[in-house]
Amino acid sequence: LPMPASTAAPPSNPATTTTTAATTTIEPPSSPQPPPLPHAHSTPKRRTKLALCADVCAFCPSPSARRVLAAGAYELDEAAGVREGLIYLFDTSDDGLEEICAPLPCAGVFELLWGPGDGDGEGAASRLLLHAGADGSVNVFQLLEPLREGLQSLASAPPDPRRGFCLSAAWLHDGEASSSSRVASSYRSGCVATFAFAESALVLEHEIADAHALFGAPSEVWAVAQGPGAHQTWTGADDSLLKLWDLRSHGGSGRPALVAKDHGAGVCVIRPRPGAPHLLATGSYDERVRLYDVRALERGPLSATAAADPTGGGCWRISWAPGGRALAAACMQGGCRVYELGSDGAALAEVDSYDGHGSIAYGIDWRRDGSGALASCSFYDKELHSWSASCTHLLKCAQEE
Repeated sequence: LPMPASTAAPPSNPATTTTTAATTTIEPPSSPQPPPLPHAHSTPKRRTKLALCADVCAFCPSPSARRVLAAGAYELDEAAGVREGLIYLFDTSDDGLEEICAPLPCAGVFELLWGPGDGDGEGAASRLLLHAGADGSVNVFQLLEPLREGLQSLASAPPDPRRGFCLSAAWLHDGEASSSSRVASSYRSGCVATFAFAESALVLEHEIADAHALFGAPSEVWAVAQGPGAHQTWTGADDSLLKLWDLRSHGGSGRPALVAKDHGAGVCVIRPRPGAPHLLATGSYDERVRLYDVRALERGPLSATAAADPTGGGCWRISWAPGGRALAAACMQGGCRVYELGSDGAALAEVDSYDGHGSIAYGIDWRRDGSGALASCSFYDKELHSWSASCTHLLKCAQEE
């Protein structure tokens, strides 16, 4: 299996790169282009190179800051034995990728996730950014106004050596846009934890020490996500299992409420469908994207990309389009893919792809304005790209609702 960002060796000479990103404009071809095919191939609008290996990108959902793109980077300083990180903020207005402020130094970035708002992204929490750190910390930052002020630390949970790397983090909320949301995190040690806000700290609520194990040894928990209920949490791990935990009744016992065994390799990402938490998309090292109805999890996935037509690489990240009619996937060696949900709301059909990255595609996200704009990033070449889905039918889907 391809190695994930948490264990992959970085380029051999990271110290020679400056922290200022250099942006390149990619001009469209002058000759007329044919109309998009049912499966189109997108081209980039802008790209920029980061100082460290790029592994995650996320558009802010707040209506006042939807043009703001956060990008996370990670690299191992072999001499110091420290995994360094940077968080960038970019302005994507007019298809640009302009740095808003200097990048924020932090522990190596494994996850960045903006906070929950209401259905329109309103609420103070939608300007909060959750960070899963390579040192095992969980951190919450607030996007300031004016934007050039960047990010301010709001709360954090310090590293715990027992847990190891914090591989993923997610917001747990009751649907209300509130800065008092709880967070969940997952770790290399097989542990899953939840925290509550308390002034400037994240206070531990629940911890499941052995949430996932393989052949009697801890299994890396690559993914954690909000469950269908306020006290429920999804996890996915290297043991190929997708689990649902009800923390009120199972948090102390270490027994999951539900388990799905359909994945042929490790579960890399879990993303509930916005506005329809009973629908869940997953990505796996087995090179397939799956869609579940969690009300009938025991029946297996509603739909999955065909084994005969795999993604070309493990599916590391998934992002739902505004309106929930399409999703985009970062598929490591397979580049980026875009899938449309069928009229039945279940079947997945690939309608677009993007092969502009020269390295492993690790991050992807849609801008929340219905324009069809996306950002994606790749690890070893340290690049962040902006592009648009070129299938007109997909753009129509993305603009609905």
